[in-house]
Amino acid sequence: MERSKNLWEAAQFEELAKLAEGRNCVMSRVLSSIIKHRSKPFDRVSMIASNTASSAMKRELQRIYPLNIIATLSPLIGLFGTVAGMITSFRMIVITGVSGDATIVADGISQALVTTAAGLIVGIPTLAFYHYFKNRLSRFSSVIEDNSNTVLYDWLLDTPINESDKH
Repeated sequence: MERSKNLWEAAQFEELAKLAEGRNCVMSRVLSSIIKHRSKPFDRVSMIASNTASSAMKRELQRIYPLNIIATLSPLIGLFGTVAGMITSFRMIVITGVSGDATIVADGISQALVTTAAGLIVGIPTLAFYHYFKNRLSRFSSVIEDNSNTVLYDWLLDTPINESDKH
């Protein structure tokens, strides 16, 4: 970031644009958009930078969304197995006509418990990972917002932000 600031202060915008475009990160895309639109009114540049950051964060959220799907579907698939196992148990009672013998229903109940456990074993950690990554993205988004504001106010307007105005 220091090298970028030095290039900005030296008005070497082409060099700064090359530096930003050479990196594949959210802040580089935000910086590129600020450089490209730096001559426009401040409010417009601020909105463009915000939209650039927002789009990038949405893409990052989409990358972890499959974890949410897996965490949601795993217990449901386990529940489906539970229902299938119970149907098997009741069918065995009907076929044999014996209702007091636990061995007749044991296989179906076992199937039900195994699928329930499997669904939970997959679903619970996956949900934890999803929320962990979502939290990290939220914190990352705050860092991007702070850095974007620094570039907008300290560099573009050449007026530092007061700490109380940042939040």
